[in-house]
Amino acid sequence: MSKLWVFGDSYSIPLNFVSDPEGIKSEIDKDVYTTNWINEVAKSLSVSELEAHSQLGVSNEWIFKQTFEQAQNFKTNDCVIIQLTNCDRHWFFEDSPSECNLSAMYNHPNWASDKKAAIKSYLTNLQSDNMDNIIYSSFIYSFMYIKSSMPNVKILLLPGWGAGPDTIGNLTNNVSNAEFDCAETQQLFYNKVGQDSRLNHMSINNHHVLADKVSNYFNYQTPIDLTTGFTAAIYTKDYI
Repeated sequence: MSKLWVFGDSYSIPLNFVSDPEGIKSEIDKDVYTTNWINEVAKSLSVSELEAHSQLGVSNEWIFKQTFEQAQNFKTNDCVIIQLTNCDRHWFFEDSPSECNLSAMYNHPNWASDKKAAIKSYLTNLQSDNMDNIIYSSFIYSFMYIKSSMPNVKILLLPGWGAGPDTIGNLTNNVSNAEFDCAETQQLFYNKVGQDSRLNHMSINNHHVLADKVSNYFNYQTPIDLTTGFTAAIYTKDYI
């Protein structure tokens, strides 16, 4: 029997994260996550096992390492989802792979003053959008090499941000952010809940839409268009 492998960041963490002490804490949508898009894909493909190597806040370096280490275990007809993350995340702290989103975590309460100073210096003097994009492209080509070298394994590159060769659009711009009717509502939402209360950063109905698109990619080689079909403007100023 085939297996579904998933590698990525918070867009692809498994369903059991809802009950994790570090997991979803908000009141919004707390009762509806009896499944998520990963589980629905596994059901649709009728795989014998689902194995997720995903974690909050990780970088593409971490995702690449997990994929590369497990690639030797991929079998014929296995399905592999490599969910790429934001190009500006980097795995500087080896023992803390979830601390890669430096600009968002600058005020982390557990970070020592010298660590904060080093991060501030990096963000001010060394961080480069051009370099981040070059590194991101390198990861894309590295994953494409893995894909081409394993023709009997079905591999999908699914971008959380940026672009990918197997999709139109990405999960952030076209799915997650589009659930808000405007930028102001989105900011009010994050001011209220702090940590995003939506498992995999999307409401439950869009989990099913994404699962259908991913399943069709594996079953029928249908290109994935993340710019259409999803429910948008779910969150308004009256419902956040």
